[in-house]
Amino acid sequence: MMGKQAMLGCAALLIAGIAAAPAVVADTPLPGRGIQLQKTDSGELRIQRLVVETPAQWQQWLASPALADSPFSRLDPQRRQAFSRSLEFRNGALADYSHRVLLQSFAAADAYQVLGIFGLEHELAFLPGVRVESAADRRALAAAAAALEARQSPFAQIAPQPAMARGDARPGQRWQPD
Repeated sequence: MMGKQAMLGCAALLIAGIAAAPAVVADTPLPGRGIQLQKTDSGELRIQRLVVETPAQWQQWLASPALADSPFSRLDPQRRQAFSRSLEFRNGALADYSHRVLLQSFAAADAYQVLGIFGLEHELAFLPGVRVESAADRRALAAAAAALEARQSPFAQIAPQPAMARGDARPGQRWQPD
């Protein structure tokens, strides 16, 4: 009898907690993506992604107050322009940028913040030549590695093997070049 009461009490507590939690209207952002929470007229929380995904958004970001809070604001005008010119956007995302300008200009913690503007802070984990000068830089690298791991598929943990080595090849089957 005591077990039933405890179980009912836990269930009631769980239901009360769920009912008291604010409703979230929108997709949950990908790990590491910048977000902004806004209350709607009905009192619900709305998640708005704050990631630069187009050249027009980049120009808007450069003209916004967010620039002043970013390490990007400390760059001299020549490096700002060099980095801006290197940006290539495709399909609603940043597809390429100058790693050289980024890594010459910033240590890991600042580079992490700059990449976060585009939702790509996880890339810091595999960029060669990242400068680590402080504990903040080490934390940024650890956060980038955690974000990169969170993006991985559970199937990515299995070491890939060529189909021929597994014996999956069938006569007459064509294999696409890697």
